[in-house]
Amino acid sequence: ICKFRDDPYHMYVSIFCFVACGLSSFVGLASHDLAFSHFWFLYESNSYANVLPSQTAAGLADAGKVSFADGTTLDMDKALGYKDVDTFCVAPIVDELGSPLVQFWAVGVNCCDARGGFECDDAWSPKARSGVVVHDDTGEYAAAIKMAQAAYSIASPEKYLLVRFVIDPETVEMNYWRVGVAFLFAGTLVSAVIFGLGALGVNLLLRGYASAFFR
Repeated sequence: ICKFRDDPYHMYVSIFCFVACGLSSFVGLASHDLAFSHFWFLYESNSYANVLPSQTAAGLADAGKVSFADGTTLDMDKALGYKDVDTFCVAPIVDELGSPLVQFWAVGVNCCDARGGFECDDAWSPKARSGVVVHDDTGEYAAAIKMAQAAYSIASPEKYLLVRFVIDPETVEMNYWRVGVAFLFAGTLVSAVIFGLGALGVNLLLRGYASAFFR
C-alpha cells in the first residue's frame, strides 16, 4: 500500500483486496463454526435406530443421530440446570426397564430451571424419541451431570452420550445446512454493499484527485 501511495488507484485496489480477504475469511469461518461443522458431523457419522436407553452408550461412540425405542421418555423430575453465565441443562433419558445407570442425557442451553422445567428442543412433544449427538467441548454438561448425580442420587457411566432430544434428526441436520448457506448469502450481500459504497467513495475521491491534478 505504501508503495502506491502516490498512485491512488492502485492504493485503493490494494486496500479493497485486503478487506475482501478479511471479510471472506470471517464469513467462511463463522459459517463453519455456526452451522457447517455440525452439518458435516451429522452427515458423516453413523445413525442408530431402535436404541434402548438402558443399553451401553459406549457402543454408540461413533453415533451422530440416534432413534430410541418406543417407550423412551425424559425423566423431567431429575432434570437440572448448571449456571455458568449460560444455564447448561441436562435430563436423563429413560424407559420402563429402569436401568441403574443413565446412559443417555438430553441436553440444551438456557432451556430449563435450576431443578426441573426441562424444555430444550422438542422435549415438550410426545412425538420426540430421537437424539442428535452433542459434544461437550467445554465440560459444562459434565459439570451439570455431576450435580444431577449428587442432587438426585443417580449414577451414570464414564462414557455416556449427550443428545439434543428432537422429533426428527434429519430436519435438524438440514437446518444446519440452511443456516450455513443463509449466513454465507447474507455475508456476501453485506460485502457487496460495503464494496459498492467503497467503490462509490473511491470514485468521488479520485475525481477530486484528478480535478486537483489537472487544474
